[in-house]
Amino acid sequence: MSGYIRLWRKITDSAVWSQDPMTLKVWLWLLMRVNWKSTKMLLQGHEVTIEPGEIVTSYRAIADAQKWREGERRPWKTPSVRNVRTYIEHLKALDCLSTVTRLASDCGGGSRQTFLHLKVLHWDEYQSAVATDSETDTRQSADRVPTAYEEVKKLRREEEDLLAAMTRIPGFVVVDEEKELAYLRTLVKDFPNLDIAEQIKGMAAWLLDNPPKATKPNHHSRLRKWCERAKPKEATITSLFDRETTADRKWREMKEAGLV
Repeated sequence: MSGYIRLWRKITDSAVWSQDPMTLKVWLWLLMRVNWKSTKMLLQGHEVTIEPGEIVTSYRAIADAQKWREGERRPWKTPSVRNVRTYIEHLKALDCLSTVTRLASDCGGGSRQTFLHLKVLHWDEYQSAVATDSETDTRQSADRVPTAYEEVKKLRREEEDLLAAMTRIPGFVVVDEEKELAYLRTLVKDFPNLDIAEQIKGMAAWLLDNPPKATKPNHHSRLRKWCERAKPKEATITSLFDRETTADRKWREMKEAGLV
């Protein structure tokens, strides 16, 4: 995942700083993974809008992301789902997080909730693009380079647009955002002359018109083949001026035979 967030120094004076170290790690992970702009995705067959500062994940996904090991030769350790639930409840009690309750209604009312839809409280207050006077006075010199900032912002916007386009594909759900971004970066690299976002939208429209094709889950391989077909073909027609005419051939043969 590319881009950055604003991490204020006063976090060291907050209550979350004095919690269990894993609670702080989960909190930082959530800050880095929540949406930075509104996107739409399909959940249980229904389109749901994920607002800035929100994330749709699961306790298991959070646990898998917090694995660690005590030395290079030691085995990896992963917190249990039960412990992750405790960390999330601690963050809610500290007024850091809340659960988006509208997820159940968006997914059909009585359907079983299989996704964890969280909202970071006060997201706009701390991540606003407008800097305060005190922030401007204490900003480090690296933050004053507009070119680097704009490049990072542009790259992140392009990647978010690609992910948003992927959610248009019938039956597609972003399970692991990092893996999806890695796959999309590969497509952009392999097909530099194509607008990948437009190709995704085109394939999604085709699948909507051909519902039986949408039942197959091989979206990645299908998208790559789609891009292969859309790739501009190299010209193979030889120019007429480059061809050797019959008269030219005969004249060349006579010169080689020493007749002229």
